[in-house]
Amino acid sequence: MVLIRGLVGFFQVFICIYMPVWADTYGTEKQKSVWLTVGLLASPLGVVLGYTLTQVISVNTISKAYPYGEWEWSFYVQSCGLLPIVAGIILIPNKYFDIEQTINWKKECFARAMRKIEAN
Repeated sequence: MVLIRGLVGFFQVFICIYMPVWADTYGTEKQKSVWLTVGLLASPLGVVLGYTLTQVISVNTISKAYPYGEWEWSFYVQSCGLLPIVAGIILIPNKYFDIEQTINWKKECFARAMRKIEAN
């Protein structure tokens, strides 16, 4: 259980690091705060919802009120929830994952801003 929880944290760190960079690079000024909020809250809320779902299924399994009756269904439900996310990641164009392109774009923006400052 400790190993699995550690792996969850390990994979969440990539979102926590790259979500602000991605929102800053591709979001408009009005969108940035919303993108950051949703992106950074998604991991902890997903953990809470996953534990809640498992608890509901476990308690109802014991009382036999749950129609499927097995605790394994919490994993099935969570796996089905991941399928649209995986499909979305596969369908996102590679240009949004290209770090080198993002760095070059930032350099161009900085150079353009400096030219505007010098022109004034």
